[in-house]
Amino acid sequence: MGEWKKVRIGKIFHLEKGCLQSSKCIQGKYDFITAAKDWKTHNTYTHDCEAIVYAVAASGSLGQAHYINGKFIASDLCLILTEKDKTKYPINFLFYQIIFESLRDEVVSKTKTGTSKEAISQKNFSAYEIPYFSIDFQNANYQRLINAKKDNC
Repeated sequence: MGEWKKVRIGKIFHLEKGCLQSSKCIQGKYDFITAAKDWKTHNTYTHDCEAIVYAVAASGSLGQAHYINGKFIASDLCLILTEKDKTKYPINFLFYQIIFESLRDEVVSKTKTGTSKEAISQKNFSAYEIPYFSIDFQNANYQRLINAKKDNC
């Protein structure tokens, strides 16, 4: 399956909390990424990059991972994951979006806090270890993961 090692999420990704409450959304031309599967739009953006947006505070959607490449703004119920160290831990974001989807139940169960209102703290999420694969492995295998995902739907 390729060489890999377990690495803390916070070493692979820069983590930033989203900033927009859904109630403050003003329809516009930029993607507004929330914890829900369907995105909204907003009239301004905060990021113009490739990223994974990870739901950390919407109990029904905890662990939902969205891939984005372009101009967007994220909900305050999400974390924005961008590349932290291109030299040490280069990332194929499409590959890791699928990795986060496949590990969703495990990551959520190990990092969530609270009982009546569950959430994932940025500290717990950052410290959680996931498999890190070489960029060559990521690039060679992400399409295979996408095809396997389609076959299981």
